[in-house]
Amino acid sequence: MRHNKTQSIGEVLKLYVKAFRIEDKLSEVQIIKYWKEIVGLHINAYTTDLKIYNKVLFVYTKSSVMRNELNFRKEEYKKLLWEKVGKDYITDIIFR
Repeated sequence: MRHNKTQSIGEVLKLYVKAFRIEDKLSEVQIIKYWKEIVGLHINAYTTDLKIYNKVLFVYTKSSVMRNELNFRKEEYKKLLWEKVGKDYITDIIFR
């Protein structure tokens, strides 16, 4: 006997993510993934590590000059990340 309640894979995955409460972790992974795309290859070459802790993105850089430059564009980067992820998951970006 066949059931009429068929679901797409996308719907099943959304239910899975919701059931196991991993939405935040997926948002973190997406933010780290989109960072390179948003800042570009040249700026990304100066970043050594990205970490998210308590909804704050920590970006470690090799250059103090680049850190200053990134601080000037912090709000722009935050908004672009929100657009990519689809929600305002990141509350701040700190460059170290």
